[in-house]
Amino acid sequence: MCLYGLHETTMMLPELFPCQQDWDSYLKALYQIYMDSVVNGRLSFRNLPVRTRFEPATKGMGYSFWHTITEGEKEAERTVVFEICERIRWIAWFVRNAETCPDLKWWMNKRDTSTHVVIWHEKEKFAVVLAKRADYYVLKTAYVVKPNRARIFKSEYEK
Repeated sequence: MCLYGLHETTMMLPELFPCQQDWDSYLKALYQIYMDSVVNGRLSFRNLPVRTRFEPATKGMGYSFWHTITEGEKEAERTVVFEICERIRWIAWFVRNAETCPDLKWWMNKRDTSTHVVIWHEKEKFAVVLAKRADYYVLKTAYVVKPNRARIFKSEYEK
């Protein structure tokens, strides 16, 4: 069983990273965690590397990072979601443990002409999405899963 917190298990979710400082300092620390664990973390999924997008950058920080910690229809108008920021350490953990942690469900789906991999922790209501490329994956996004999306995920996973 994969749990959050201090439990008798080797598959614990990483600690949350709550905002306890000014925004600029928190953002800098958040981006450093992202860079260390995702960009420079040598992530792979199903024996293929996981990469990130850097362009277009926002405030000198990579596109994949900003797209992951924000939500909204128009890229220029997306807003920061603190629940995602707190879970920044979970992104790499989900990718690394997708095939071994029984609490993580993963599957491939089609969105338009793209193939995505969804890695979902139903109990924690969090998902990481990778986009499949010819010989690698790219981090597409991560987000807190709302009830309607959870119903869609259950249906997709069961298929």
